[in-house]
Amino acid sequence: MLPLRNIEPDTSPDSSLRNAELPTIRWLRAVPSGRPQRLGADGNPSDFDTTPTEALKRLAEACRYSSRELARFLGISQRQLQRVFRSRLGCSPQAYLREERLQAAERLLHSASSVKEVAYALGFCQQSQFSRDFKERFGRRPSTLQRAARQSSVPASEADTAPAT
Repeated sequence: MLPLRNIEPDTSPDSSLRNAELPTIRWLRAVPSGRPQRLGADGNPSDFDTTPTEALKRLAEACRYSSRELARFLGISQRQLQRVFRSRLGCSPQAYLREERLQAAERLLHSASSVKEVAYALGFCQQSQFSRDFKERFGRRPSTLQRAARQSSVPASEADTAPAT
């Protein structure tokens, strides 16, 4: 395993996020190799501290789910980022970031006004590509999830009196 480059705290104006994410860099070094052995009831690793995972999610979002941006932000090469992810998380940075992006999409679909809005907010150039990726990952179209979320948010009394469309 090749260690990540040691990053000292940055004092530049845009350094607040970088300094806040230094624990994430240390966490990547400390994550045991391979995939976790135990999974919780929700499918998430139960033997990992959730704080570094949350920091990594925030970092992924801040880097717009781009492995190039993530590597640049961490001050390492894309190849080094690939090595670290492969050895520590058992997947490529692209696969991890794609999963995080689709998980964010699932959360946003519950409150967004349209599928197109979610697709563009998460950096998809084409709504059709977003819909394909979402359906491949979750087994249903984003519009279906959004409709179901809207129906479940309508109180039962309003649903009974609402006109059928």
